[in-house]
Amino acid sequence: MQRLRKLPRTSRILRLSGFSSVKNHAHMYCESMMEGHALLLCEFDDTVLRYTTQPFTINYTLFNRKRRYTPDILIKLRSGAYKSVEVKPFDKLQSEKNQHKFQILQSLFPKEIGHELTLLSDRDIYIGEQFNNYQALYPYRRHPLTKDENRVFLSIPSILTFKQLSDFRGSSFITAMRLVAHSSLSWDVFSPLNSESILKKK
Repeated sequence: MQRLRKLPRTSRILRLSGFSSVKNHAHMYCESMMEGHALLLCEFDDTVLRYTTQPFTINYTLFNRKRRYTPDILIKLRSGAYKSVEVKPFDKLQSEKNQHKFQILQSLFPKEIGHELTLLSDRDIYIGEQFNNYQALYPYRRHPLTKDENRVFLSIPSILTFKQLSDFRGSSFITAMRLVAHSSLSWDVFSPLNSESILKKK
C-alpha cells in the first residue's frame, strides 16, 4: 500500500477535511471529523503499520442497481495483512438500507479485494476517555524520543505513576507525556490520564 498525499484517481470522494499523520509522514484526507478521529486511533494502534484514506472504489449491486463504494480507510497491519474500514455513526449503520448495503459489501470484500471490510462507529471511537487521552498525547508523538528520554525510560522502575515518572531524575512533565505518547508504557487508556495513572513498562 503506497502512502498517498492525495487521493487516488479511482476515488470520487471529495476532500472535505484533513489529518496530519505522524505514522504516514503525510497529510491524510477524509470526509468527516469522525473519520479524522478514527485516524487518530490508527496512530496509537501498535498493530497498524500504515494506512491511507479513500484508497479505491469498487462496484457492487444493491436493490438491482449498480453502485460504487469507496472505503474510508485502508490499513496495512504489522502482520502484513490488510483491512478496509468504513467509519459511520452507529445510528446510521442501523438503518435498513445500510445494514443491507454493508452485508453485501462485507461478503464481497474477501472475494473481490482479498481482505475484510470492518465497520467502525462512534461507539468504537469514543469509549471512555480513550479519544481525549490520545488527542492530548498526539502532539508529543510528532518527533522521535531523544537519547535523554530513552535514558530516563531505561532507568525508571517497571511500574510507577505518571507523577513519579514526571518527578523522576532527569525527567519532566513533557518527558513523561512523550514516553506515554510513544507507547513506551502501557496504561488504562479508557480512564483519564492524570498524575495517579499507573504506567507499566512494555
